[in-house]
Amino acid sequence: MRKRIGAESGFSYIDVMIAVTILLVGVLTFGAALTGAVVSTGESEERLRAKQYATSVLESVLAAPTMKIAGSSYDFDSFDYQASSVKGKFLTGRQDLHESPGSDGLFLTGDTAELASPLIPGFKAEVVFTSDGNTPPTEKRIDVTVYYYVRGAERSERLSSGATRY
Repeated sequence: MRKRIGAESGFSYIDVMIAVTILLVGVLTFGAALTGAVVSTGESEERLRAKQYATSVLESVLAAPTMKIAGSSYDFDSFDYQASSVKGKFLTGRQDLHESPGSDGLFLTGDTAELASPLIPGFKAEVVFTSDGNTPPTEKRIDVTVYYYVRGAERSERLSSGATRY
């Protein structure tokens, strides 16, 4: 048998197991936080893309009065819908987004169906015009909503602006 000389120091097996357990909990917590940050970054990227698409569509709508479409000027009264394929007329409901506007220079109008530019997968957009109720209307509200999906759940980003006859 071995004789003890003075007080021996060191860690017992239990001390080591407790320390390893505490370290493991810390590492797993850090890993979960890191995973959550990566997922959140992906969601933020999709949201930013949706805002950029909505901005592009809204800017093209607001720029329309300065454009000539099908040989005629596009004015305040032209802010309207049409469910058929007419250049310069906005389509009703959600529409597929393309990388570039149609031949009339506007996104989501009747010439969208003839586009050869690729679709932007997972994104749809809608333009809604709301008149002020006057006859004829003097103000119109323009809402552009872009719909997209993040982890299977539908999300949307909306931008609004106004247009006046004056």
